[in-house]
Amino acid sequence: MLRELLILLPHGLADRSLVLWLAVSVAGLALATVGGRYSRSLLTLAAVAVGATIGKHFPAWMEWAIDSMGTAFCGAIVLGLIAFFMHRVAVGILLSILLSGYASALIWVTRAGGVSWTMPPMDPSISVPANLGIIWRSLPPSLNPSLPFAIMLAASTGLTIAFLWQRGSRILFHSFLGAAALIFAVPAIVQKQWPGAVDRISPSPWLELGIFFGFIVLSSVIQWLFMPKVARQDSPASEKSSAQDADDAHHASAMTPSFGTCAATFDERRQETATRRQRAFSQES
Repeated sequence: MLRELLILLPHGLADRSLVLWLAVSVAGLALATVGGRYSRSLLTLAAVAVGATIGKHFPAWMEWAIDSMGTAFCGAIVLGLIAFFMHRVAVGILLSILLSGYASALIWVTRAGGVSWTMPPMDPSISVPANLGIIWRSLPPSLNPSLPFAIMLAASTGLTIAFLWQRGSRILFHSFLGAAALIFAVPAIVQKQWPGAVDRISPSPWLELGIFFGFIVLSSVIQWLFMPKVARQDSPASEKSSAQDADDAHHASAMTPSFGTCAATFDERRQETATRRQRAFSQES
C-alpha cells in the first residue's frame, strides 16, 4: 500500500537531499507529539507565510500592474489574523482537507493502485473549474463514484469533530499532519541510505494500516498529556501556572455574576457612601 502511494509523488521529489528529508521527519514527529499545544502559534505563522506567498504572486496571476510587496503584506496580515482569531474554524477546515486527502489516497490505493496516471497540464487560458474538470475526466474510471463519496464523508467528519470537540480536532489535525510528513520522509530516507530496501519490504496492507492508526493513537495520547490544563480560579497557583502554559489554554471563565452578589455589592457601596457622608458632616460641624 505504501509503495502504491509513493508512486503518486511527483518525479524527482524523492531525489531531494537527505538533510531535507531528515528535517521533514523531525518536523512531522514534532507536530504529531506537541503540535496541538502550540496550535494557534503554528497556524498563525504558517498562515502569514502562505498569505505572503499568495499575495506576492497574486498580481501576476491576475495580470495587475501593482507592486507585489503591498499585496504580499496584505495577504500575510489577513490570513494571519484569520488563523489567530478564527483558530477553531481554521483547524476545522484544515482537518477536513487533510482527512479528504487521506480518504482520496486510500480509495486510490484500494481501487486504482496498479493504474499509471499522470496529471494533465493546467491551461491558464481557461477557468479553474474547467481545469478541475479536465483533471477529473483524466482519473481512472474505477474511482467514480467512490472517490467523491469518500471526500465528502471525510470533510464532513472533520468539520463535525471541530464543531463538537475543539481540543480533539487540534490533536487529530496535528497527528494526521505529522503522520503525513513521516509517511513520505521515512521511505525517502530509507531509500537513500539503503537503495531498493523499500521495494524489498512488502508488509500486508492490514499491517501498514495497523502501524498507521497505532501511531495516530499514540501521538494523540502524547499530545493530550502535553495539552494545557484548565486553570481554576480558586487555586492560588493556577494563575502562575496559566501564565506559563502554551497558547490556547482553556482557562476557566471568571466567576459568573448573580443577582445575590450584585445586590450585596450594591449594599456595601451604599453603606460606604453613607459612612463617608456622615464623616464629612461631622467634620464640618
